[in-house]
Amino acid sequence: MKGRVYPNKSGKGAPYFVKFPPKVFRRFWSREEAERFLTGLRYESDRGTFDERDYKRDQPLSFASLAGKWIESRCGQVRDTCHLQTHMGRAVDFFGSRNIKNISYGEFEDFLISLPGGLSNTTKARHLETLHSFFVWVCKRDRKIPLPEFPKVRYQLGWRKTIDKETQQRIIEEVKRISTHNPKIWIGIKWLATYISIRPVELINIKEGDFDLSLGVVNVKYNKERKPKTVPLLDEDVALVRAFPRGLPHLYFFRHR
Repeated sequence: MKGRVYPNKSGKGAPYFVKFPPKVFRRFWSREEAERFLTGLRYESDRGTFDERDYKRDQPLSFASLAGKWIESRCGQVRDTCHLQTHMGRAVDFFGSRNIKNISYGEFEDFLISLPGGLSNTTKARHLETLHSFFVWVCKRDRKIPLPEFPKVRYQLGWRKTIDKETQQRIIEEVKRISTHNPKIWIGIKWLATYISIRPVELINIKEGDFDLSLGVVNVKYNKERKPKTVPLLDEDVALVRAFPRGLPHLYFFRHR
């Protein structure tokens, strides 16, 4: 039968230990405890659910360990990972070194309850979205780990406050007046008001080489859709871009002077 309980003849440490192939080794202070542990391993082996990683000292399947790896992998794909680090930091505080395979629906509900008071349902839902992305990544890396079910947080986004065109134009003109030290400040605001298809994070990622002034367009290469996105520019904005000394193609257009 697979695995055995051995007496520790060295006289140091616990008097019994279990060896279960290929690499499970655990010490115990009583033979009864060792036998129960061995029986559990044999049961898992018979069911086909045995995973030696569950018993390694460095806990490779712990939530905290895998969360750190996931954040590192996202740093190369997402420019702003502050919200991911905040969400996962709270999750690590809650789940700690718990085995990733033992986290299920109920634990996610308990995690939501543990979040700081005052957080809106929208923010709580964002925490769950981050956790869901993390678990999808884990399950893709290891097909033996099933994707758990997540609770749903109901929320309703509020209406954004808007202003009329005349007030908007006065604001842009005032920003232009007080930002003579760096005119790109008001240009950025003007463009966000003019080209509604460009998101703020897309705008600040536009580089010098993304402008094709002969065609009068800007290629928004960093975008949510992750596909080619070309936005035609007004003639006055083409002239604004031409008024600046051209930088190297890899430099961001909106950068500190």
